[in-house]
Amino acid sequence: MRTSRNSLMQSTAARLPEVGRLQPLHEIVAFAQAPQSGGELLTRQALAARWNISERFLERLAVDGGGPPMVRLGRAVRYPVREADEWARRRIVAHTSEATVRERKAG
Repeated sequence: MRTSRNSLMQSTAARLPEVGRLQPLHEIVAFAQAPQSGGELLTRQALAARWNISERFLERLAVDGGGPPMVRLGRAVRYPVREADEWARRRIVAHTSEATVRERKAG
C-alpha cells in the first residue's frame, strides 16, 4: 500500500511535535542560560553573547594570542565550551591591579 506524501509528513509531524512550532521566549532564554555540555562548540558570536563581550574582542585575542582555546574548521572558528569557560575562570581577579601584576610575572 502506497502512502501519500502528505500523510507521511503529517504522521512525522505528529511524532515530532517540536518540529515546526515556535518556542516561547521563556523556553529559549532557559535553554540559553542552561549549562552547556563540555563537548559543545560555540561560534564566536555565541561565545561573545554568553560572556556579554564584543565579537571584536574575541577576534583580537585570536590574532594576538592569549585568548580562549579555539578549533579551526576550515575558515570557521569554534570555541569548546568547557575549555573556554576554564580559560575565563583562570582570569578571575580580586581587583584590577591584580591582572597587571599577573601579566608582568608571565611576560
